[in-house]
Amino acid sequence: MLLNLPVEVVSAVIAHMSPRDCKNFSQCSKLCFSLAFPVLHSKLHIYNDWTRLHNFDEGKWLAPFRRYIRSISFTNVTRIQFVRHRNSYSDPDHRFSANFHSLAAFTNLKRIKIRICESYAGMYGDIVSSLQELPYYDEIQELAFFRYLSVRQTSDPSELERAALDLNGLRLPKYLQSLSLRTGLEAREAFLLALADCKHAKRLVFKGSNGIPEFYLKDPQQPSAYINLSHIKTLTLSLGDLHKYNRRGDWRFRLPPTKISGVEHLEKLYDQFPNLESFSLTTDRYPRSKKSLLGLLPNLPKLGYLQLPWPVAKSFNRTISVIENYIRKWVSEGKMASLHTLELRGEMSIVHQFEKLHVKCEIDQKKSLTTRWFGDMATYLDGDTLYHESSPRAGDEPLGYRDWRTGSESDDPTPPGEDDNDYDIFEDADVTSIQSEEEEEEVEVEEGDHEDQEESEEEEQEQESGYDTDYFEYLDADLSSEDELEELTKGCAEFLGTSRVPYYPRARRHRTLYAL
Repeated sequence: MLLNLPVEVVSAVIAHMSPRDCKNFSQCSKLCFSLAFPVLHSKLHIYNDWTRLHNFDEGKWLAPFRRYIRSISFTNVTRIQFVRHRNSYSDPDHRFSANFHSLAAFTNLKRIKIRICESYAGMYGDIVSSLQELPYYDEIQELAFFRYLSVRQTSDPSELERAALDLNGLRLPKYLQSLSLRTGLEAREAFLLALADCKHAKRLVFKGSNGIPEFYLKDPQQPSAYINLSHIKTLTLSLGDLHKYNRRGDWRFRLPPTKISGVEHLEKLYDQFPNLESFSLTTDRYPRSKKSLLGLLPNLPKLGYLQLPWPVAKSFNRTISVIENYIRKWVSEGKMASLHTLELRGEMSIVHQFEKLHVKCEIDQKKSLTTRWFGDMATYLDGDTLYHESSPRAGDEPLGYRDWRTGSESDDPTPPGEDDNDYDIFEDADVTSIQSEEEEEEVEVEEGDHEDQEESEEEEQEQESGYDTDYFEYLDADLSSEDELEELTKGCAEFLGTSRVPYYPRARRHRTLYAL
């Protein structure tokens, strides 16, 4: 069916495949190979040595591949490799000049990513000036600058950043659509000033920052005015894994996360990006601040997609009901009128482990406010040890858990039974506590009842062995076989005497196996 579609449509579908899927697709037939070949060879990675680019020169063995290359990534770029021809010291072998000529031969290049591994005076200006010499510079659609300072660097990073800024006459590509930066504060501001002239730019990404950057930038030509990036539709702030580790780097010695700086800058988000349609703030640590991120966000009338870390207040994770209260408040005040998707990501402390969370909420504001939640929410609500309050119910459920699951405000402390469909039989079953209760309830058996006792023990052993067999088959089941997995879960549930058919991803089932 796919091959019956037009070639342009098939090529667009293949372009969205993962590298592994694209490779498997290319092995189906000769036609599939010819369709997948340009996608499989569209990216080029250069590590340390620029001399490999000469293999793409005219007449060399890699020259036919130049027309397929759409993206080039340079890793561990140094001043000697990238800007040797722009400094006073000599370049007798013309190493850089020859390779730069080879780079200019990639006429179909649309994306350039540069990872810088040292800082020096005029660094960014030299790199951008070198790229401006490319004949197709204005046709570049994606540009990325990532800086990784050496661990042996002893100078102040802010001083190095200011020294690297020699951006007079900086001009970004005319048809640039996406700009990604992992630089210091001064470099970000300079690139944002240049981005104001790129009216085709739709996407902006900040990575590796120690906090949320300030977006309220003044126009140098008009000090009383502010830079307005109304053409930016997508903004992503990827703070990365900001957990602090000890010298051993062991997760068991991971220190508590610190507070993310610059949270108050979110209030000025609308002044800099009034037409945002997608905003993402991703981080591996939960931001602890005096105010909630949901409460700091301004009114973004065109925002349709929002991604934030899981909200935390006073070191305790917020619940689903608190998040829904913020959504109702937005709707009642006329804010976020176009919001249809909310994603929450973060980490949760379960005993000595850190569980990653991902919950998605679909919001419908057409007639009346309705929300639909997707994700492993039971994991979050059942096992969160960060709650400062807990109910006396069986399984130590967090306060308000059952009210949210049933949609009522009842305070009935009745523990869940075997027929309760909201009870997670695998996750909340405490084997050690069950064994201790059985030991307390032991009674003396008369001598005449020894035979009955032995028979009952044999039946129990058969039942337990059957349960263990089905349960471990369930743990090792292949997720691709849904019918087999459903049959195994039903069999496991029958041994436990309940009609509940649980389903957990492989990672969660392995953790349950460790607990047993």
